Amino acid sequence: MRVIEKLRDIWTRYGGWFKSLSPYELDEFIHSAEILVLLGGVLACMVTLLVVLNDLTSNSF
Repeated sequence: MRVIEKLRDIWTRYGGWFKSLSPYELDEFIHSAEILVLLGGVLACMVTLLVVLNDLTSNSF
């Protein structure tokens, strides 16, 4: 993936301890970060939906 390659280039150029990681370890780290961000986004959407549904049901009575 192009994004992962760009991030790897930036981090290996400017990031301190990233230089000691192998390309495989760096890709694994970036992939884990992507999954964490996606899960955070899904969780935020679910919480927003629950708050909106709760607001709608409490105002209808």
